[in-house]
Amino acid sequence: MSTKELSIQETAQGLALKDNLIGRDVDGNKYHLSVEIKPMQGAGLDVNHQPVSGAPVISISGAIVSKYGSVQYDRGWIRSGQCLDSFSDITQFTNRWSAGELSDILAIWSAYHLNELNSHCAHQDSDIKWDAVEPCSVTGYKAGSAWLYAPIPDNVLINLTGLIIKHRSDSVKAIR
Repeated sequence: MSTKELSIQETAQGLALKDNLIGRDVDGNKYHLSVEIKPMQGAGLDVNHQPVSGAPVISISGAIVSKYGSVQYDRGWIRSGQCLDSFSDITQFTNRWSAGELSDILAIWSAYHLNELNSHCAHQDSDIKWDAVEPCSVTGYKAGSAWLYAPIPDNVLINLTGLIIKHRSDSVKAIR
C-alpha cells in the first residue's frame, strides 16, 4: 500500500484558529483572532486565467472586546470583522503570541484574506478601480466580471499553518 505525500496546499486545508486571544491594548480591551484555511468552493480561474479548484482559501477576522466583555457572550464588542489596522494597538500579548507573530499574521491577512475573490487579473493594475481599468491585454478579461483566485505561496501557508498549530491549543485566559 503506497501513501500519497500531501502538498502544503492540501495539508493546510481544514486548519482553523477560533477566537484566539492575542492580547490587550493599554485600556485593557481584548483582541481576538480567527483564522481558517478552507478549500475553494467550486471551480474557477486564477489571476493568470488558469483553471483552479479545491485550492486553499484564507479567511481571517478579528474581534475587539472591552475589558468587561466576552466573545462568547457577545457583550462589550468594540469592533469586529476586518479590523486588522486596530491590532497594532496591542501592547500586551498573551497565549504565547509575540509582536513578530502578529506582524506575520497581519501581513498575511492584508495580502491573502479571501484570496478567491479578486476582481483584477495579474495583467491589470489592481490600484485602478475595477470599473475603470482597461481589459486584460492577454485575454480581454474585464475586471470585476468574475471572481479570480490568487494562489497562496507555499512559504505563506507554512508560516500560517505553523502559527495556527502553535496557538490553536492555547486556552483563552485573561492576562494577569
